[in-house]
Amino acid sequence: ICLLLNWRMLLMHTEKKHSDLRVFVGPGNTAGNATWIADALRRAGVRARSYAYRSHVFGYKVDHQIRQFRPVRRRGVIKLVNNRFVLKPLNAWIRFVFFCSMLFRYDLFYFISPVTFFYRHHDLPLLRLFGKKIAFFFPECDEKYPYDLLNRKKYSDCWYCNDEEKQQYCLCHQLPRKQKRIQKFEKHADYIFSRPNTSGFLRHPEKAFPMWLMTDPPSNPVSPAKFDDTDVVRIVHFPSHKELKGTRYVD
Repeated sequence: ICLLLNWRMLLMHTEKKHSDLRVFVGPGNTAGNATWIADALRRAGVRARSYAYRSHVFGYKVDHQIRQFRPVRRRGVIKLVNNRFVLKPLNAWIRFVFFCSMLFRYDLFYFISPVTFFYRHHDLPLLRLFGKKIAFFFPECDEKYPYDLLNRKKYSDCWYCNDEEKQQYCLCHQLPRKQKRIQKFEKHADYIFSRPNTSGFLRHPEKAFPMWLMTDPPSNPVSPAKFDDTDVVRIVHFPSHKELKGTRYVD
């Protein structure tokens, strides 16, 4: 519901009718967001399709998956040659061909941050050059400024995060680089959907559209009456990240 309301608000700022608008969603799919966004837009009568470079670990389906070859994990010369001189150029070429095939097919490109067509996001000025609209959704840690007021609060994600691998991926120890990337997105974007705790690097956070949650209603109604047992407390918790999702408090 929240997603549909935000989309209606976005449509007020577009020139085309929503039935004529063609929307690309992806190619990142953090927490299945490309899947849910494209599905919600289609429910609203928008011609939207979701794309992803890799299959999601939880099996979130997209309309089209684009092949990207994973790095070789061997050590030594074989790893260096394959990853740097074979796989990296091959993946870059696949992304370039993919970009060219999408350029004139869609009117609005809705990216799930921080993934765009190209590694260093040189596709953004090209999209603007051809008169395309650009939207970004800021889902989580890749956009957060760890030391702003909200993210320094006790029990916030950044407050108790000790996942060094995730911090490295999200540039949490390279804040100038992280800020530069976010502000590059802001520079080229026509619309940004973000929450207060993912807006710390934005120059104009007040211009971001609010995006609090996305959820699908259950396909079958669930009656809480069958769980009404005062003698037994049952907690079911399936975390995607045990530290960030508070599993230790449940345990």
